Amino acid sequence: MLRAQLRPRLPPVSSRFLRTAPRLWNEHKHDHKKSELGNSLGKDKHDHGHDHRHDHHHEHSFKDMLKGHSHNHGAQQNPIISEPNGWKNPAVRITWIGLFSNVGMAGAKGVGGVVFNSQALLADAVHAVGDMVADFLTLATVSMASKDPTRRYPRGYGKVEAMGAVGVSSILILAGVGMAVNGFDAILSAFDLHLPSFMGHFGHSHAPVEADAAGKAPQVADINAAWLAVASIGIKEWLYRATMKVAIEKRSTVLEANAWHHRLDSLTSVVAAVTIAAGHFFNAAWLDPLGGLLVSYAIIKAGISTGKESVYQLMDRSLALDDETYEMVRDKAEDFLRSKGMDYRVENLQVLPSGPNLSAYLDVIVQKGTLTLPQANQIAREVEEDLMGEIVGMKCVDVHIREEGEKLRGII
Repeated sequence: MLRAQLRPRLPPVSSRFLRTAPRLWNEHKHDHKKSELGNSLGKDKHDHGHDHRHDHHHEHSFKDMLKGHSHNHGAQQNPIISEPNGWKNPAVRITWIGLFSNVGMAGAKGVGGVVFNSQALLADAVHAVGDMVADFLTLATVSMASKDPTRRYPRGYGKVEAMGAVGVSSILILAGVGMAVNGFDAILSAFDLHLPSFMGHFGHSHAPVEADAAGKAPQVADINAAWLAVASIGIKEWLYRATMKVAIEKRSTVLEANAWHHRLDSLTSVVAAVTIAAGHFFNAAWLDPLGGLLVSYAIIKAGISTGKESVYQLMDRSLALDDETYEMVRDKAEDFLRSKGMDYRVENLQVLPSGPNLSAYLDVIVQKGTLTLPQANQIAREVEEDLMGEIVGMKCVDVHIREEGEKLRGII
């Protein structure tokens, strides 16, 4: 019985990364000179040329937005960890820009909501405050994910990014539920009805559109509030496009979640602008809070969708057999083994994503009696070095050499 197992090692990962979003190019070429084992098993020299091109193009209608959104890129082959921190890092830079924008919009919408008597604009201001919290969380996780692996964390800090994505998604869900309760309460108030007190406290109650203690009917919002909402649409749509571009380049789940947060904020402002204007022209006070109620479903749905894959990463769920990244890892391992000129094959491959990082566990099946233990160790080491050298973000490769017919132990 032959069994060669490698402990995780962290050689530097070399990659050539061309940013042409939404098209992602990853080209890597190198030569492998013959090893000691290759003198007897392989050719003197073998070349590997790889050209991987991944297209990412998403189009979404208003109906799609209301249904929520979910992306699964499999493992996040993310070169963010090799880039410096600070303003030079595009992920950090776009997050700071989003943070500054949210600070400005929160203040403007808050003042505008009070001055122009708009419950929708005030709710949007509260939502913008939640965005600031999300931006701080995103910035913290992106910066942490940029750190190099250490002895205590040999696989890096990739799961911090997955935790950040769960945090951003949680903010989306809580904000959506709060907006839904508040909007429903405001609509009932327009018809002189009210939610039970315990439910009313869950949302954000804003006086401008609710009946006051004197029994006055809610007032419609000033039409000028709609212009602030329109300005917010333009800013948030630009932030969505800029953040999504970096997310695609970096293959970052947390940045992608934050980008969709910007898009949903833009959608919120669209509905706010329409309902404010409609309420003003038709003298219908209930239309203003209706906008927040309509978009709250999309926000909750998006929060669940964007957080689901990150939860799977935290649970160490392996990629599916038909996942693009899984197939790439399998093909690279098989191509390398075929280059040795012997009948090797890969079985029981497990690929675990961890934020921007990857870990791979696999068995290499050989014919019985064809390899000595030193040769098996050499093959395992070369497979590890090949995968870690060619796949961006691969931090750990664990290879077992098994003879044909050997009973498998462990997870199947």
